[in-house]
Amino acid sequence: MAQYLKQQSPATEALKDKMELISQMDLKNYGIIDVEQKEAYGNITLILTPLANAEF
Repeated sequence: MAQYLKQQSPATEALKDKMELISQMDLKNYGIIDVEQKEAYGNITLILTPLANAEF
């Protein structure tokens, strides 16, 4: 969804980055990815869950 909106909108880069973050949060909420951060302000790792490989 975020990719589609990025292509259709003349949005600024900051807005595009925010849309990508929202998309990632949706994936986390639906259990498709997990998020790991080992230290405050450190890198954030996105991990695919087994649900990511499921066919719908």
